[in-house]
Amino acid sequence: EFARYDRLLLQSSLDLMADVVYCPRMSCCMAVMVEPDSTMGICPACRYAFCTLCKRSYHGLSHCIATAGKMQDIYTCGGVTSS
Repeated sequence: EFARYDRLLLQSSLDLMADVVYCPRMSCCMAVMVEPDSTMGICPACRYAFCTLCKRSYHGLSHCIATAGKMQDIYTCGGVTSS
């Protein structure tokens, strides 16, 4: 029971830290520290390099490719409506 409490406490603490993101690989999900002014995260466990904005493979200075779900969110939340 203490191990579960300890894990949840760590999880909630990490979630509050602005410089911590999680590895987007479903098999990993390790906490990753991100350098200030950087959009690249490198997972310490699986060594996956990813974009911290779109969570896809790191693409350098190229723009993030929005997923269909994100485009739908932008479309509906941005005030654009279809008639």
